[in-house]
Amino acid sequence: MQLLVTGRVQGVFYRSTAKRIAQGLKLKGYVKNNEDSSVSIVAEGDEAILEELLKWCHQGPENAEVKDIDVKYEVVTGKYPDFSIKY
Repeated sequence: MQLLVTGRVQGVFYRSTAKRIAQGLKLKGYVKNNEDSSVSIVAEGDEAILEELLKWCHQGPENAEVKDIDVKYEVVTGKYPDFSIKY
């Protein structure tokens, strides 16, 4: 699953919290800030668990204001060893 999260999502611990949530859900992939102030997330795992992450992403951490999330489902590649923050 690929997510593009827009709104007030940088400078509010969105990446670090998303990483913690995804790791707790045993997902693989990454989260990163984009130059346009959005956040990208690539996550692989069981579809039901991915939906839990997506539900959290709509809320985000306390100071986030999520405006929109573009969701794309993709074939699992298995190339991610864990869930990390990409810089």
